Amino acid sequence: MATCRGAAAVLAYLFFVAACQPDGASRDSAGLVTLAPPACHSPSDVAEIGKPSSQGGNRLVNGWSRASGGSLATSRGPRSSILVQAGPGADRLALRFTEQLSTLSASIGSESLESKIEGATVFLTIPPSLDSATATIDLEIPFGSELVAARLLPGEFAVPDAGWGIALLPGGRRDCFVEAVPGAAITADIEAREGSRVDIEFTWRLPQAESFEVSSSSLRAPFPGATSSPAYFSIHNRGHDAISIAGLAHEVAVDPDPPQATASPVRPSAVVVYVMDALQRAALEQLPGTDSGDDWQALRDAGFEFQNHHSVAPNTLPSTKALFTGKVWAQGGGRRLPESTGRTLAEDFASAGFLTAMFSNNPYVSPEFGVDRGFDHVFGGEITTYETENTDSADIVHAADEWLSTAVQSGQPVFLYLHVLNPHNPYTPPPRFTSWIAAQRRSTAIGTTKSLLDLSRGTRAFGAEDTLHVRDLYVASTLQAVESLGVLRESLRKHFLPEQTLLVVTSDHGEELGEHGSFLHGYTLFEEMLHVPALLHWPGSVPPGRSGVLSTTLDLECYLRSIVVAPRSACSMHKALLGVTPATRLAYAAAASLRGGVYSVRGDQYKFIFAPQRGNRWGMGSGPGRQRDAEYLFDLVNDPTESSNLLAGAQRDPKLKAQADMLRIALQAWVQQRETETAELRSEHAPPAETVERLEALGYVNH
Repeated sequence: MATCRGAAAVLAYLFFVAACQPDGASRDSAGLVTLAPPACHSPSDVAEIGKPSSQGGNRLVNGWSRASGGSLATSRGPRSSILVQAGPGADRLALRFTEQLSTLSASIGSESLESKIEGATVFLTIPPSLDSATATIDLEIPFGSELVAARLLPGEFAVPDAGWGIALLPGGRRDCFVEAVPGAAITADIEAREGSRVDIEFTWRLPQAESFEVSSSSLRAPFPGATSSPAYFSIHNRGHDAISIAGLAHEVAVDPDPPQATASPVRPSAVVVYVMDALQRAALEQLPGTDSGDDWQALRDAGFEFQNHHSVAPNTLPSTKALFTGKVWAQGGGRRLPESTGRTLAEDFASAGFLTAMFSNNPYVSPEFGVDRGFDHVFGGEITTYETENTDSADIVHAADEWLSTAVQSGQPVFLYLHVLNPHNPYTPPPRFTSWIAAQRRSTAIGTTKSLLDLSRGTRAFGAEDTLHVRDLYVASTLQAVESLGVLRESLRKHFLPEQTLLVVTSDHGEELGEHGSFLHGYTLFEEMLHVPALLHWPGSVPPGRSGVLSTTLDLECYLRSIVVAPRSACSMHKALLGVTPATRLAYAAAASLRGGVYSVRGDQYKFIFAPQRGNRWGMGSGPGRQRDAEYLFDLVNDPTESSNLLAGAQRDPKLKAQADMLRIALQAWVQQRETETAELRSEHAPPAETVERLEALGYVNH
């Protein structure tokens, strides 16, 4: 996709759907008929998302492929699908084929639809329950049947003389739906062959249309002021020749900070990011009543906590690369960060006059993987297993304290990134952190990396008592990281006033502790892997508070970079600090270090996961926790533990099926965009033998 230019932040979660729609119709009358995947080119250009073909897979919600003359043919008969957004005036769905069909049956879930064949046109009766709703209509038609166009009609059965939408033919209308953000604008580059006749019309399919600019080469149109998600619009090519959309995104205008934010542009003297590796947010709610636990609670009360914060990856390297660059990898997440990614956070802080330092013993957060760019000082690289006693957080904080004592003498502001290997395995904190664990528990489980790998691989059986004991060891290791954070804060207070110090506490990803039969991390995208803490503490500039707004690693990257580069008002975290609730959002993640990948998208209630991986290894996880479904739909409000995959039941529930279809489409578009953005940023870097040894010591087997 082409890059949108201008003083704006491009939101990459726009998704585009080619469709058929009658001329002159509005969303208030008939509605939308989606016939193709989320792109402005042919379905054959779009990677397949769905179950593997051996399991009756289809192409998105469609099951169509490009045919001769621009029509769509059933690609894996006899079942195909059409996504329909029906308005109040829609009574019939008319489908025009190249030849008369001998048979056809249609259904929405378990409900059969009345059908009538008139020559090459088929009419389907739309049930009243679909009024102003979205559902997927499943079709049983002869294999290879070619669909030319479709139209939603009011009233009686009658073949219209005109007004058909043409599916992927030269000219015609293409309808789009997009996650709308107030203050945003559509931008696109339109391409046509030289000498082509192109006549473009752009229209909002909303009650309150606003002005727009459109030409034969580009378009720009603002969203209506208070649009809720999704918004609908149309691009109609009234010329004779085909067009393609080379780039499409929507921009959010950069407005000045509101009056109540006048204090926030103040630049701190110290920006400190403290990352507790492999920390699922739930563990912080289980800390025992100790002095360190009390200190952490006091910090939470004094800071601003994003309670619905999510990582974009289930393992360290792709998550760290995203935090440093603002880019997410769909593939190649475990490879070295190349120079071509553009400026990193540390490089921007260094350019702004900050002394920069990184402290980490995780081999993935090291010069070997390119994430040291922009740091004046890098500490780490010890080869240790920590199997007897994991003291990493104390070691890292001690090194940072020593560096600070010298660095502050320059009088320059500082940017520190501390990445501590607690509670990351092994869960072997010093004994004083485990004294609270119940001594009578009947478990032989221990927290060494080898023991945890045995549990994860299923080479050692485990029961409920073992799972509880492993979790307690993990919480004890978390307590150790929290204590080290307290030591770090004491060090900062020696050199900077509290109002001069921005402290960010977060994690790169979560951890599996038997919730879905697995341990450790990197292989699934369940909430225990992605839901991580995010706390900002900056007295005088960040007010105390809590927010349930959905946020991700990229939002945190935006906020940190805005300290020295961009206006803070462009970042959703800044808006949340001011009490502004953003529009409905989607959060994406990718297990990009796995061949074939695993991908997820979630909103406030529903979450969709696509898990192709590679070959016939559909599903998530490994060992006894292996999940073998290719796709998952979870209701996070009513099933927060993600114990019930709703996709099977969605076939009987039109509204639930529509949720799955829309999230699937959004995820497909996001994966395509990430692959396009990072295709040239993949590195074939092979780490040196010493780094491999360090990775293996920490249990990494897919390096």
